[in-house]
Amino acid sequence: MSWSPVPLPEPRLPGWQPDGYVELVVGTALTASRAQLAATVTHTGLLLSCCGFEAASDQVIDTWWRATGGQVGELHTDAVSTRALTVQLANRTDRPGWARELPPPDLDAVERDHQRYLARERADVAEGAEGAVADGDRDERAGDDVAGALAGLARDIAAAEGGITPADPLRAAAREADEAARGGDGAATDAALRRWCELARQRTWPPVAMLGACRSLAPMLRDGALAGSLGVDHDWAQRCAGELQAAIRQRYPRDEIDRSGGRGMRELLEEILAMRGHPDLPAAPLPAPAPPAAVSAAERRLRLQLPPDYREFLLTSDGLPADVAFPRMLGAAELRPRAERGVVPVSEPAPLTAALVLLVDITLAAGGTGARDVPAEIRRVASGASGWRAIEYDPELGSTVYASFRELLEGHLHLLRRSRG
Repeated sequence: MSWSPVPLPEPRLPGWQPDGYVELVVGTALTASRAQLAATVTHTGLLLSCCGFEAASDQVIDTWWRATGGQVGELHTDAVSTRALTVQLANRTDRPGWARELPPPDLDAVERDHQRYLARERADVAEGAEGAVADGDRDERAGDDVAGALAGLARDIAAAEGGITPADPLRAAAREADEAARGGDGAATDAALRRWCELARQRTWPPVAMLGACRSLAPMLRDGALAGSLGVDHDWAQRCAGELQAAIRQRYPRDEIDRSGGRGMRELLEEILAMRGHPDLPAAPLPAPAPPAAVSAAERRLRLQLPPDYREFLLTSDGLPADVAFPRMLGAAELRPRAERGVVPVSEPAPLTAALVLLVDITLAAGGTGARDVPAEIRRVASGASGWRAIEYDPELGSTVYASFRELLEGHLHLLRRSRG
C-alpha cells in the first residue's frame, strides 16, 4: 500500500520562529484532528532529536503514546519521517518504552531508500512536507489503516510553502551534507548543514526528517549540530516539550496510564485496592486467582479466546470488588455468552453508579452474528479497526473505549489517584 501522508496543520507562520513554533504546536495539540496531532508530535519529536535534545523528544512522544493509547505506527505520517525515526532510534544506546513495539529495522535498506530520495531529480507531488513517496520508492505497509485513510499533505504544503520543487535546494544541501559525512569531510559537512538551516528557516515546519533519515549524519545531529543555526537551546527545548506535553494531557486526561510494562498485574491490582481504601488502614485483600481450568471453561462457553491481559487478570484475581464508580468485575465462572458475537460483559452493572464493562472483539462485533444488535458506540469503534477493546458502556452518560482491559484498569487507578489529590 502506498503512502497517503498526513497534513501538518494551519495556521502557518512566515518562516521559522522558535517561539511561534511552540504556540503553533500547542494549538495543534488542543484543536487539530488526531492524525494532525500525530503528524505534529512526529515533527516536534524529530526536531528536538535532530537538535540534540533527545530527552525532550522522548518526553513528547512518550506523553502522546501514554495519553492517547495510540500505536507508534500513527507517527509514521510519511516515508521520510518514518526513515528518520528509524535512523534516530538506531543511533541510540537505549530504546525508549514507546519504541518497544517496533520491529528491528533493515538499516541498509533504509539508507539506500533515503539516498535515492536525496538524489532524485524530480519530486513526486505526493511527497509532502518531509518528502515521501515518488514512483519506485513507495513504502508498502499492508494493514496500516491510519496512513492509508489520510491524504492531502502534498497539496497543503505546496500551496502554503512552495512545496518540494524539482530543484529543491534543501534536498540538495541535505545530499551534500550526507555525502560529505560519508566521505569523512567534517568541514564540508558543517558548511552544508549551515546552508540547509539557512534555507530551512524560511519554512514554518523545517523538514528536519530530511536530515534525520541520513544515517551518516545521526551522530552529529544527536550532538546538536542544528541547534545553533536554528536558534534553539536547552531552555527552549524544555519549554517546547513541556508546553506540548501539558496540552496533550489537557486534551487526553487519562495521561497517566501505565504502558511501561514494568508493573505486573498483581502490583497494579494491589495498588488499586490500596488507593480505594483509607490511607491509614490496610488495603483489602486481593481475591484468589481463578484456576486455569476455570478460565479455559469460560472460553469454551464463550466460544472465543479471551485477550491475554484479561486472562492474566483472571489468573491473578478471579474478579474484583466494586467501588463507588466502578462495577464489580466478574469471576471466570460468571462469564456468559451473549447473542452479539464477540461481546463479553465482564462486570456486574451497578445501577446509577457505574457503567457496564464489556470486552469486545470489534472484528467479530462488526460483522458477526447479531451485529445489528450491538450498541451504536461499539459499532462506531469497530469501524476500520480490529482486535479487542474494553468499553465502559453507559447509554445515558456516554461510553469510554480503552485499547485493552489493562488500560481500563490503569484509567481507574488514575482516577483514584486524582481523587486523593
